[in-house]
Amino acid sequence: MQPPYSRTLFELLDEQASRRPEAVAAIADAGALSWRALALRARQAAAVLRARGVRRGDRVGLLVNNRLEWLEAAFGAWLLGAVVTPFSTWSTRRELEFLLADSEVRALVALARFVRDDYAAILRELAPQRGVDVLLVEGDGDFPEYAAARAAASPLPT
Repeated sequence: MQPPYSRTLFELLDEQASRRPEAVAAIADAGALSWRALALRARQAAAVLRARGVRRGDRVGLLVNNRLEWLEAAFGAWLLGAVVTPFSTWSTRRELEFLLADSEVRALVALARFVRDDYAAILRELAPQRGVDVLLVEGDGDFPEYAAARAAASPLPT
């Protein structure tokens, strides 16, 4: 196997999608994604983030556990030249308040709920104060649903 020639993480994703398109890139509870599918979803995620105003140098927060959506959104942000800022899914309301203020994220892809926490309710209160655009992995009616927006988006070109 040849060593990768890529200089960025997104170039590495594209390179693997070109070399081994049908090989498994990631596995999660929801299933598996091939390199080609992950690259496509990442380009769609980039289109969604760009449509919501994310640009090079902006920060994109991820409040998502070990799911395929974390990878898609992260690679999408990297394609735009944005900085990925992971948030712990064990964060309390108080910690999220600090993280949103300190991290200066422009957009946040988040779970609506995780174990004991209703993140949608917390973000409904905190996000507008910080000007953070929230996309929920699974919608709750108040915030746009990330998966639906990604699936409907035209992928950014290579």
